[in-house]
Amino acid sequence: MFIIDAWLERREPCLRVLDAEDGRVVMQIEGDRLQQMMDQGDLDPSELMQSRSNLKNLVRPLLLTLVN
Repeated sequence: MFIIDAWLERREPCLRVLDAEDGRVVMQIEGDRLQQMMDQGDLDPSELMQSRSNLKNLVRPLLLTLVN
């Protein structure tokens, strides 16, 4: 399970994905890179409001987007 910690409306937006069991940061995206992902549709802020069971399905594409 994951916890999404997102601050998307800041001047410097930030999104962290945390391991729900130990709070370890699994992934962090900030600033221009995060804004670019939202602008290009790679990240839809409304998807972050999904139920916990769907967050796992959201995290995988985010990781793949960062690798490419």
